[in-house]
Amino acid sequence: MAERAGDTTRGGWLVFLVWALGLLALWPVLNVPFVDDWVYAWTVDNLLHTGRLETLDFSSNMTYVQAGWGALFCLPAGFSFTALRLSTLVLGGVTILGIHRLSREAGASADTATLAAAVVAVYPPFVVLANSFMTDVPLLAVETWTLVYFVRAVRRQSTRDLWVGALLATMAGATRYVGLVPALAASAALLLGSPWGRRRGRWLVPLASVVAVALVARHSQQHIRHVADVSDLPLLPAGRLLALETSALALLPSWLPLSVEFALVQLGLVLMPLAFGVRPLVVEARRRRLLVLVLAAVVVAAIGSVTGLRNLVFTSEGPWYSEQLDSVLTLLPAWTSTPPPFSAISGATILCWAVCLIAGVRAWPEERESPNDVLWWTLAGLVAMTALLWLTTDRYILPFVPPALALAARGVGQVSWRRAALPLALYAAIAAIGVRDRTAAERAVWTAVDDLRARGIAAADIDAGYTVNGWLQYAHPDDARRDAAGEVDVPFVNGSGQAPWVVANFPQPGATVVRAYAVSRVLRPPRAIYVLRR
Repeated sequence: MAERAGDTTRGGWLVFLVWALGLLALWPVLNVPFVDDWVYAWTVDNLLHTGRLETLDFSSNMTYVQAGWGALFCLPAGFSFTALRLSTLVLGGVTILGIHRLSREAGASADTATLAAAVVAVYPPFVVLANSFMTDVPLLAVETWTLVYFVRAVRRQSTRDLWVGALLATMAGATRYVGLVPALAASAALLLGSPWGRRRGRWLVPLASVVAVALVARHSQQHIRHVADVSDLPLLPAGRLLALETSALALLPSWLPLSVEFALVQLGLVLMPLAFGVRPLVVEARRRRLLVLVLAAVVVAAIGSVTGLRNLVFTSEGPWYSEQLDSVLTLLPAWTSTPPPFSAISGATILCWAVCLIAGVRAWPEERESPNDVLWWTLAGLVAMTALLWLTTDRYILPFVPPALALAARGVGQVSWRRAALPLALYAAIAAIGVRDRTAAERAVWTAVDDLRARGIAAADIDAGYTVNGWLQYAHPDDARRDAAGEVDVPFVNGSGQAPWVVANFPQPGATVVRAYAVSRVLRPPRAIYVLRR
């Protein structure tokens, strides 16, 4: 314990430095929004110009913590997406350092903690989302350090660390509601674990963050900027609450196994470099545990086959699916997808299952370790949250990564960096190519839009997909399209009207190609972004 507490963070800082230099070489930071960036950026822009904290009605999350952080980076030169992206990149570095520290707190060796930090640093969805103003990486950064302090509090029996964890949990929950799961997990671990956690009501301390987030949520609900009626959109709060009330509990028996499968398969993908980088597992010593996990996996897979709810890798939008260029082109008009071969998907999914099962055997402790109960309870809570809210695309695995990676790392003995180098390099290459190609696609789309606006064409007359329309029209309703009743009606956002000018992936019937903008791609033929006139 003493060695762990006084351990240097040199390995974490080394990984952070290499990660930062790699991104500096790519320099993908553009002054444009990515996917949902425009929703959260509106709060920052509004705060800087009016001094008021408000949330756009299209937001599924409270944006106060993230907006305050982003505003700090905008203060020197004013609002820009460049500053907002840099703010998230900094939190990406904070996450890498946090993973190293969390792994050490969980019992991993210094070498294994460094490998765990490297796994996160090259994981493609993390790298892609770190260069954005999406909520994923800000949540991940705060969640990781929340777990650090909760695990440390139980290990050291430190009430001070417990309160620090509760404060960080409040920040995580005020970023995305799922950020409250570690607080609930810590409370359960304290209540059901050591006597220290039950004395003086210490198990109630993490729950203070739930109360605080509830108060922030109440304030947020009273400070929403309403642009249009979005109550019938399923992914926004009203739609999610309706689904939760009418369908979530009824579908829970089928969605719970899907959520377990989602966690196992996607975590297998995350843990791949860790599995390659350690000594082979001595199965004879842990055969019974492996058998239990294999039987549980068979049951989960069988339920998925019966219900028709299965989770396969490389099938949701994101950096793993190269043709989607990390969601830039998928959000444009006329997008058509070409899924990978089913044989490749099936083979990769089976490999992910195997990796996660082996990691599970390694993580299974020889004897109970009370501090790590927080991590196990966090994983259980995230599975339950996934089942209730139906969050099973690749970026939603990120909250699972800190507890799962720390537990897997603590069960590892000696690290072979030679074996780990191949999967780490492969993931780093996928991430670098994804970020580079995404940047090329973003530059082409926004160049096309800027050229149209330079010709005097109004934003309301341009349909350039979800992100462009969201920022130029929905976030600035004075420039938006209107329906017959005069209400804001933005294509790809809350409406389906047609604009005379279109920025799309492919030519469309009934539209004339005015200009094509080339999009270069690494190791693949170039493609184009088309400006069309209906």
